[in-house]
Amino acid sequence: DGAALAELCRSLAGSLRFVDLSDNPGMDVRGLAAVAAALPCLRQTLLGLSLRGTGAVRGAGTAALTAALEQLDALEELDVSGNDGLGVAGLARVVAALPRSVRVVRAGSRELFEDASWRPGQSREGRPTGRVEAAGRVENLDLGVRGAHVRAPAVVVEAVMRGLVAPLAPGLERLSLAGVQLSGPACGAALAKAVRSMRALRSLNARGCHLSDESLAEVVQALPPAMEELDVAGNAAGDEAGAALAEAAEPGGALAGVRVLALPVVDPGPAWAGRLAEALLPRMLRGEVRLRGFRTARGNARSCSPLHVALAYAGGEAVMGLLVELEEARSLRRALAHADGNGRLPVHVALERRTVDEVALRVVELTGEHHVEGFSHADCTGDLPVHVALQCQTESEHVARRAVELTAEHHPAAFAHAPSDGWLPVH
Repeated sequence: DGAALAELCRSLAGSLRFVDLSDNPGMDVRGLAAVAAALPCLRQTLLGLSLRGTGAVRGAGTAALTAALEQLDALEELDVSGNDGLGVAGLARVVAALPRSVRVVRAGSRELFEDASWRPGQSREGRPTGRVEAAGRVENLDLGVRGAHVRAPAVVVEAVMRGLVAPLAPGLERLSLAGVQLSGPACGAALAKAVRSMRALRSLNARGCHLSDESLAEVVQALPPAMEELDVAGNAAGDEAGAALAEAAEPGGALAGVRVLALPVVDPGPAWAGRLAEALLPRMLRGEVRLRGFRTARGNARSCSPLHVALAYAGGEAVMGLLVELEEARSLRRALAHADGNGRLPVHVALERRTVDEVALRVVELTGEHHVEGFSHADCTGDLPVHVALQCQTESEHVARRAVELTAEHHPAAFAHAPSDGWLPVH
C-alpha cells in the first residue's frame, strides 16, 4: 500500500535514515509514486533508499523517483537493481537526478544490457534524454547481475560505457559488471576504454564476464595504479592475459599493492603463471593479499598457502628463498603442516613438481626434520606422500628413494595403506 507507506514516511520525518522496499511484490508504479512524493520530507535525514527488485521503477515510477531524488540532500546510497523495466535510458535519468551526496549506486538488471535500441542522448522510444551530469560524484557503481548471466550485445555495452559509465569515470573507485557476458572484441575494447579513464578506480569486479584472452589482457593493461581488488574469475586467461597480469603484479604495476585477486583457474606450467606467483609471494607471505584461482596439480584447491603456490608454480630459486624465510620466521613447521582444500600438504605438492630440481628433495628432508607426521597424512584421494613420490618422481629417483626411506623410518604402516584407487606403494 503505497499511500500507507508514504504516510509512515511523513510520520517519521526527521528520524528515518533508511527506506528499504526491496523485493516487494505489492509495490506498483502508483505505489512508488506515492512513496516518492513523501520522500522529500526526509531530505535532511535519509541516507539509503533501496527499491531492488520491485519492478515499479519504470515509466511514471521513474519520473516520480527522479523528482524526489533531486531533493534528498543527505542520500548516500541508492539501490534500483533488479528493475527490468528501468532500462538504460531510465537509469541515465535516475543517475542524472542524484544529489551530490550519493556515493553508491546499484542498478544491475537483465534488461539493462539487453536493450539494443538505446543510445546516449535518446530514450528507447527515440526521445531525447538528459545525459548523465553526475561526473565525479558516484564512487561505487554496481551494474552486476546476480543469479543469472546476461549476454550483452556489443552495441549496448558501448552505449552503456559511453553514455552512463564514462561521465562517472573521474570519481569511480569501484565498478562491478559481474555476470554480464562481454563476449567479443568490441565489448572488451569498450570496457578497457572505460577503465582507462577511471584513474581513481580501486576495485573492478568482472567475474563471469566471459572476456576472451585478448580482451582480458586489454582490460588489465588499462588498469590504473594502486588497484586494491580485482576479480576476473570466469574469464579466459591464456598467454596474453597471463603476461599482462604478471607484469601488473610486479613492482610499480597496477596490481603491485592488490589486496584481493581472484583469477580464472590457473594451471601450473605456463611461464607467466610462475612470474605471477613469484611477484605475489612476498605479499602472500606477509598476509597482505588474498589470492584465488591458483591450483595445485589435483584440482582447484582452496586454502592454498604461499608455500603450496610456490611449489606448484614458482621456480626453484624462489621456493628455496621462501623456505629460508619461513625457517627464519620460525613458521616453517606450521607451513609444512598446512593442508590445502584437497587435504594435500606441501610435501605432496613438492613431489609432483615436474621440473628436475632439488626443491622436492629439500621439502622431503624438511618434512622429516620438522613434521614427520606428514608422512602419514593422506589427501582427499587417500594418497600419502610416498604414493605421490613413487607415481611422480620417475626422473628424480633419489627423491623417491628418500621419501621411501623417511616413510619407512617414521610411518612403516604406510606401505600397507591403499588409497581410493586401491594401489599400494609397492604397486
